[in-house]
Amino acid sequence: MSWNKSTQEHVNNRWLLCSVAPLFLCSEAFMSKRTIQIGDEIQRILGEVIQTEMKDPRIGFVTVTGVTVTPDLLRANVRVSIMGDDEQRKAVMQVLERAKGFLRRRVGEELTLRQVPELRLHLDTSLDHAIRIGELLNQIEAERRANPPKLDEPSEGAPQRSNTDSV
Repeated sequence: MSWNKSTQEHVNNRWLLCSVAPLFLCSEAFMSKRTIQIGDEIQRILGEVIQTEMKDPRIGFVTVTGVTVTPDLLRANVRVSIMGDDEQRKAVMQVLERAKGFLRRRVGEELTLRQVPELRLHLDTSLDHAIRIGELLNQIEAERRANPPKLDEPSEGAPQRSNTDSV
C-alpha cells in the first residue's frame, strides 16, 4: 500500500475512532505508517486464511475486524468478530487459539519481515454493542410514534406564561 491521500484519510479515520474507543484497542493513534500498513496486510492475510484454508466446521462466520501491531513489530493484536451465541464464540476462539501457529506461519509466508509478529487474538464485541444501540433507538422511535408528544399543551410542572408578562 502506497502512502497517498486515501492512506492519509485511513489514518485520520483511525485517529478519530481511537479518540472514542478503549485505549488498548487504539494504540493505532501512535503507530507509524509502516506499522499501520503491516497491520492492514496481516488483517487481509488472516481474513483470507481463516475463510479459505481453515477446514474446522466450527468456524462459521468469522471476520478479522482489525490488527494493531506494536512499534517493535513483535506482537500483533488481532480483533475478530464471531457471529453466534456465547458458546459458539468460545468454541471458535478455542479453535483459533489452537491454530495460532498455523496462522502465524501463513502470515510469515506472505510477509517479508525479519521476525513474524506473535498473534494475540481478542474477541471484538463492538458489533453486538452497535446492534443493541440500534435496537434501543428503534424502540424509542416506535414509542414516540405510538405516543407522540403534545406540543400544544404545556407539560406538567412547566411555568405558565400569561400574555401580560413582559420581558
